[in-house]
Amino acid sequence: MKKQLLSYLACVLVLSGCSIFHKDSTPPDPTRPQVAVVADRFIVVNQEPLVFLSGQRNVTITWQLPKDSKFRFARNGITVDRAEGEIDCAPRVEGALEFSCINRHTKPGKYSYTIRLEGARQLVSDPYIMNE
Repeated sequence: MKKQLLSYLACVLVLSGCSIFHKDSTPPDPTRPQVAVVADRFIVVNQEPLVFLSGQRNVTITWQLPKDSKFRFARNGITVDRAEGEIDCAPRVEGALEFSCINRHTKPGKYSYTIRLEGARQLVSDPYIMNE
């Protein structure tokens, strides 16, 4: 029993050093998701899903690539599945480091969206937007 308690205490102490428990960390901003490309093959968004609470209406979401990225958003860089009138994305010009959509958030739901980037080759990813 003592060994079990000591093991538990050791785990708690180790986990207390994890960054998730730090009080001074800033939560991600779902209106400004950061997009990165890892190993020229994988699209990574700094938050998944993008979560919008019930009071957040008519919010502009602007996905951003790093300024030094070799990739750019395709003309149809963000498309949202089955979100007619709920989440609207405007086509962008070629070569954009940002892509924006308006989340009207008139009803709760989970919306799959696709990110398309162009560079040496086209990359695609399918994360989610969650309206509470």
